[in-house]
Amino acid sequence: MPIVFLIVGLMLLAAAVNNKQRELGELWSTQFSGPGSFTAWALAFLLLAAIGTIDVLKPMSRALMGLLLLVMILVNSRDVDLITLIQAQIMGRAFASGRVAN
Repeated sequence: MPIVFLIVGLMLLAAAVNNKQRELGELWSTQFSGPGSFTAWALAFLLLAAIGTIDVLKPMSRALMGLLLLVMILVNSRDVDLITLIQAQIMGRAFASGRVAN
């Protein structure tokens, strides 16, 4: 948890130094509210983490977290061809707006 606070603090400091507090606030508000927000995914992970504290249910919780992570990746990459993105990362090519640069 201290690492999370450190990262958030560094983000706030970087935004303040660059005078981008408003843009950072708008970005966070769109990520944590409205349609397609991160809040539902975070709550699902927290629920599965809470289930994982029970020793008997720990393997099931980990499997469901893996499935949730896979679903989150697939749902959020609807507008991008996932195979093309993976190939671009492996080959070290730049990826911009759904097309791989040659």
